Amino acid sequence: MLPLLTQYMLPIPETNERLRIAGKTIEVDFLWREQRVVVETDGGRFHDHPRAQRRDAERNRLLARAGYRVPRVGWEQLRDEPDQTIAEIARFLRTPISPVL
Repeated sequence: MLPLLTQYMLPIPETNERLRIAGKTIEVDFLWREQRVVVETDGGRFHDHPRAQRRDAERNRLLARAGYRVPRVGWEQLRDEPDQTIAEIARFLRTPISPVL
């Protein structure tokens, strides 16, 4: 994903960063801290079984409660639809942050 971000001149995120949220440490794939955007890249090897899907859903809830927006991107999307996928990420990065209630 990093080469695509560079190609489309988007800001380069922090990678494999750990965030402490609600007493839990969560490692995220890509983090734009200022925009409060986390992109998780999902490959079938690690995300295609029910336990992983439950874990991913819980992580998304924790991140959302903390004010992060979390688009998930599959490997196939990056490979087959790079323009649309990067455009979606760009929209998240441009959209102002809503206050956390």
